[in-house]
Formats: sequence, C-alpha cells, structure tokens
Amino acid sequence: MVREGYRVQYEASNFTWTMKFAGRDKNMLYCFLRDMSETKIATQKIKYNARLQKGASRELKNNIWEDVSVKIGKVNGIGDKIEKVNFLKWIDVSLDLNRPLKMIDTPHGQLILDDAFKGRIYLKGLLLENSSTTKPFQFGYNFFNGTVDRDRKGLTHSSEEVSVLAQIWAAAIWSNEQDTLEKYVLMLRRQEAADVDQTEAYMSDATAKKVWEHLVMIDSEKKSFYHDRRNGDKDIEIIQSSLKKEPEQLPGSLWDALRKF
Repeated sequence: MVREGYRVQYEASNFTWTMKFAGRDKNMLYCFLRDMSETKIATQKIKYNARLQKGASRELKNNIWEDVSVKIGKVNGIGDKIEKVNFLKWIDVSLDLNRPLKMIDTPHGQLILDDAFKGRIYLKGLLLENSSTTKPFQFGYNFFNGTVDRDRKGLTHSSEEVSVLAQIWAAAIWSNEQDTLEKYVLMLRRQEAADVDQTEAYMSDATAKKVWEHLVMIDSEKKSFYHDRRNGDKDIEIIQSSLKKEPEQLPGSLWDALRKF
C-alpha cells in the first residue's frame, strides 16, 4: 500500500505506527512509532467510561489502549485517497471478508467447493495473484502455510504448492469422501487441472487406495480392465482378446501413483 502512494498508519498499544519509505534513495521501508501522552489517554478513558456508565452504545471509534486500528489512504491530509472501486477489490482478496458458501477444512488448508471461487488460491486467507502452473484450477484453496515472494504474488516453490494440494485433498477425502472422491478421481483421469498436476509424487498410500476403490466401484459389472495409457494398442489387444475385458486407459501419472502401492 505504501509503495502505491497510500498512507498506512496503525494505532495500538498506546502508539501510532506509521509506515513509509525513507533513507537516501527512499527505498527502505521504515516504521515510525509515536506514543500518545498519558494525559491524553487518561482523558479519552474518562470520556469513554462516562459514555458506558450512561448506557450509550460505543462509537465507531478505536480505543488506542485496547484496540488495533489500521488507517489506509489519506490520513491527516497525507497520502492518496482510496477510490471505492479499489476498496471493493481489496475486500475481495480477503477470504474472511468474502466467505465461500461451501468449504472443507483440513489441517493443511481449506478446499473451496464454491464455484464462485474456482481457480482462486489463498494463503492464510489472502488471495495470491499467481500460481506455479499455467493449467487452470477446478477448485479454490486456502493454504495455511507457504513461502511467498516479496509482493505475495505466488508461492516461491512449485513443489510446495503441489505438496500442499495433495495433502489438502488427502485430508478432505478422509473427512468428506462423499463430496470429494469422485471429483478427485475425475481430475486424475483427465489430467487437465492444476489441482492434480504432478500429484503422483505426493499421493499417500491411503489416498491411492481410495482412488483405486472408487475405480473398482464404478465398474460395477466387472467388465473393465484398467491399464497404462502409455502402452496404447499393445495392451488393448491383449485385454480384449485374452482377458475378454473392456480396456480403460489411465494416464501414466495416475498409473504410476497406483502402482507404488
């Protein structure tokens, strides 16, 4: 915000915290602290307590001794004024201020099943601009942990993103199989979504077993025979002529993940 020309000021613990760039080249971010005088704080407390004793409702105003407030924009005549359209965009990047209709909580993050949040990746409730892959996401996610670049545009390491996604899906399938397993298997078979890109390296034993159980379950008449797509026509001929089954190809990445277990 400071880099964009807005004034950023916090008030908390009896101090005013002002952020601004300073130094010789104005490229170092400094935090300047200024404490409020004890006399002024005492005066404010007296007025505040007097209102409470009269039964009056609290004003829309922070108490510097007990609250934390953040002021952004034109503060005390300094900085650029925030336009409404920009303010609404800022609210949109916070998951706490813009809650999805359906989410599944896991120890590693949240799987967002709300279609309006499709393709959105959050870190600790704040929207990230970029992903480590060019493939589209089918669902939204809120990671509880991750390492980002200076501008919080995306996770620093692609392997970290893939690992967390695999952990979120594994936990979500374990806690809510009905709403997740079919969706997960479909993405694995199509191999078009970033949600499962390179996930074979991080798929757990328990998740692989669930995936296989689902594949067996949907073949209720036992007519199909799953095989590695990379073997192509070679497997198809054997499956049809010798096994008298219908060949069902699986992507090589999914096949490798299942074969590990």
